[in-house]
Amino acid sequence: LTQYRCSVWIWNKITKFCLCSFRYIMSAPQILRVGTRERVFVQVQDYRGQNPLPVQITVTNFPNRQKDLFKDKVTLNSANKFQSLVDIEIPYEEANFNSDSAEKQFVYLKATFPERSVEKMIMVSFQSGYIFLQTDKTIYTLDSTVKYRIFALNAEVMPVKQPVQVEIVVSVETDSYEYTTYFIQLKALTYVANTINNEPFGIWKIAASFKNNPRKNFTAEFEVKEYVLPSFEVQLTPEDSSFFYIDDDEFSVRINAKYLFGKDVEGSAFVVFGIFSEGKKINIQSSLTRVNVSQGIYSKVTQGQILETFPNIRGLIGKTLYISVSVLTDTGKSSAPQGTKVCVFFLIRLIIFFGQKM
Repeated sequence: LTQYRCSVWIWNKITKFCLCSFRYIMSAPQILRVGTRERVFVQVQDYRGQNPLPVQITVTNFPNRQKDLFKDKVTLNSANKFQSLVDIEIPYEEANFNSDSAEKQFVYLKATFPERSVEKMIMVSFQSGYIFLQTDKTIYTLDSTVKYRIFALNAEVMPVKQPVQVEIVVSVETDSYEYTTYFIQLKALTYVANTINNEPFGIWKIAASFKNNPRKNFTAEFEVKEYVLPSFEVQLTPEDSSFFYIDDDEFSVRINAKYLFGKDVEGSAFVVFGIFSEGKKINIQSSLTRVNVSQGIYSKVTQGQILETFPNIRGLIGKTLYISVSVLTDTGKSSAPQGTKVCVFFLIRLIIFFGQKM
């Protein structure tokens, strides 16, 4: 009848006028959920009469039976074969139940037939549905806004009407906790925003429960971390080839800076060319430039700039040309200088070896 196991209670009745008998039957779940529609089966089995039989279904409080929690009537007749399923729903009232208690709680379920009543004590449960929680992100920083969605369903997978209790639990290494508790009235999907401000880093938890069953929590976790600027890498690539002939006017390098997740860096690059000889670096001062690196940019050193620092260009044969690039993002983060060496053969060509850092 429901997702719970059912119990059947039977009372035999033997007539005085014929050698036949019929049974009063009431079948119900072994556990009744408060605030949720349940179904009770009643039947007069093997009944040979034609008169309709009224049956009253009653749920009363435990243990004193002083208050009817639910009452309904059904008529058994030949049209329904003297059997029927009756929908019952026990409303949650704090005066009748203590949902905070860990002790088992019960009600009396009673079916009153014309000549006999069938009654049974049944345990109740406050598990009236399910709550799904989802945050818009899994990691947050201080002063950021957490948006989370609460989707509450009853046992029949329909939106609930009862309030939901929400707790924001902060868990830190010292095992201390801070709570924020409030109630929200749900209709279907609800977004609620809390701002994280000056709270400890670590794992946070959103715990939600139905107001009539605060002991049963549904949770979702997220992490609060200190904001760290993302890492990026700088790539240096020659424009045409890795060779520089003695009669070339300039040598160009493409500078491309990307974050590790693939997005281009917005910022500036400081570029300088120089000669590396006998373990020493000698900058070509006139080659120092500042360029924007958005979506890649070219920087170059000209033969004229080399001659300004080294008038005897033939004396550089066998020396090494290097390129040093430092990138500064718009957010203020800088990279360590990235270097590329070039082996110089000015009489024929410059052979450039990329990928080796200084």
